[in-house]
Amino acid sequence: MSDKLLNEVVPTRRGFLGGTVSGLIISQTVTGASARNIEATASDSGQLDSRFLPSSIDAATKRVNHILERDNADMKVLSQISEVRKMWNGPPQWSPELIKAGSPGLTLMPMPPRSAVGERRISGPNGQSIRLLTLQPPGPSRGTYFYVHGGGWVAQSPDDYLPFLWRFCREAEVSVVAPDYRLAPEHPFPAGPDDALAAARWLVTTGSKEFKAPFVIGGDSAGGHLAALTLQRLRDEERLTPFVGADLVYGCYDMNLTPSARAHGDKLPLSTSMMNVVSDWACGGHDKFDPKVSPLYGSADGLPLALFTIGTSDPLLDDTLFMNQRWRGAGRPTILEVYPGGVHGFDWFPLSIGVRAVDRRVQFLSERVRSA
Repeated sequence: MSDKLLNEVVPTRRGFLGGTVSGLIISQTVTGASARNIEATASDSGQLDSRFLPSSIDAATKRVNHILERDNADMKVLSQISEVRKMWNGPPQWSPELIKAGSPGLTLMPMPPRSAVGERRISGPNGQSIRLLTLQPPGPSRGTYFYVHGGGWVAQSPDDYLPFLWRFCREAEVSVVAPDYRLAPEHPFPAGPDDALAAARWLVTTGSKEFKAPFVIGGDSAGGHLAALTLQRLRDEERLTPFVGADLVYGCYDMNLTPSARAHGDKLPLSTSMMNVVSDWACGGHDKFDPKVSPLYGSADGLPLALFTIGTSDPLLDDTLFMNQRWRGAGRPTILEVYPGGVHGFDWFPLSIGVRAVDRRVQFLSERVRSA
């Protein structure tokens, strides 16, 4: 990255949680007001950030969001882990109603050919093995993308993300390594974070003989949380800063729930009640203010350039805005991409904003492995 670009993305002033919230949120966040409720967000130049205005939400996004909100009576709280895993299972699937409501002309991303997909097992914590899903691009690999899947720490696997991972693999020309970490509530904290850390450590040490640098780390939702924790723990516990970029997608960075998560209510696809349930399952009674549990409270010193992706209708909006500012307050570069009206997991729905978000992530990944 050029000095000119670094100067453009790294702010010089410090404020809330170590960084001013210039252009996104203002001092009301300190007293607990949610970023989503601020009518006009001020930037350093005093201009409105139109991404946060309801008028910026396109018609297809409004239609899809209406379907999700209409159906919220079905899943306000799922108290059984089997119910949660049934809901959060498999790659994206679109109902005829969603296709009709969504942006026209979109199709599901293809699955990779079998020849591109592999797996291996490595030694994990306490002698347990960790399964790694791997993908190889059609041509030479320019680097490796280490991806931590979402699913609320309690559901899903890397296999559910194959359409996304194949897109990144094929178009950014990178190998992919994705750990199948242990899930709560059977394996609460620190099982999942320990598995992600062990897999990342293996990749950048022993695994680097097979999977070439430069390395980029990524994750969505719970996986964004685990990716951020992994960066901090590699730096603090292993004295390693091997990743040249972080692709962090609508992550949960405060297990206590940020203001936007607390204020969200029962709207799907991710309700406040559900967030409380899975957060409790994942933490297993551990202190949610511990930086090893909630990365928002950890230091961002020395962390790589991060691309933060979030939709304005996501209950985890504040998590991304706050974490972005933690990065910037530590003098670290960030790119913040905000998608008007995007709900949690908006890139899993037939929406043009989801297409744009994935396109931007492919671009980021390509740029990082080529510029390192």
